[in-house]
Amino acid sequence: MLKYIEMSITHYEEARQLWEKAEGVYLTRADSKESIKKYLERNPGISFVCIETKENKMAGVLLCGNDGRRGIIYHLVVHPNFRNRSVGKTLTQLSLNKLKEAGIERCLALVRADNKTGNEFWSKTGWNKKSESELYIIDL
Repeated sequence: MLKYIEMSITHYEEARQLWEKAEGVYLTRADSKESIKKYLERNPGISFVCIETKENKMAGVLLCGNDGRRGIIYHLVVHPNFRNRSVGKTLTQLSLNKLKEAGIERCLALVRADNKTGNEFWSKTGWNKKSESELYIIDL
């Protein structure tokens, strides 16, 4: 049985393992335990994990927050053993519902161009790729 719950910092180690093993997901210093803890505290109740209750194993994780006007989804990963069971869709919908409750009207999903599985998921689930935009970043 699958159970969906709000992500807390106690889920970090298992989430990190999923992220590290996922094809197309790349972690940076911003994905340290301390940084994720701050992110979750700043964005309470918007990130979720899916737990397979029989073995108490993480089946999926979605990191989500908002900047006050747009939601942002990072690192949606579903363990390969749990794919095609709507885990990714459910995690996404839970976060989108929380964003709507907070008055957020638009959400972005950050997906690397080389993440084939991720890009297929977002395209299949009705999200629009914004090819006219470029992402610029700088480490501080």
